[in-house]
Amino acid sequence: MLTADRQIKLEWGKVSAWRIEMRYQLGVSKADAAEFVRVIAGTQGSLTWLTQYW
Repeated sequence: MLTADRQIKLEWGKVSAWRIEMRYQLGVSKADAAEFVRVIAGTQGSLTWLTQYW
């Protein structure tokens, strides 16, 4: 099991690597897209944290 700190680092790595051009990228799997949405918008997601604390 991952520690919370390590989990945050892994998820932040996914979020910080995103670029606007990726919105138009073809060939992204449904699983990859769903994982990105989970990392951003889930109850423990980056966007949730940012809107609450920043």
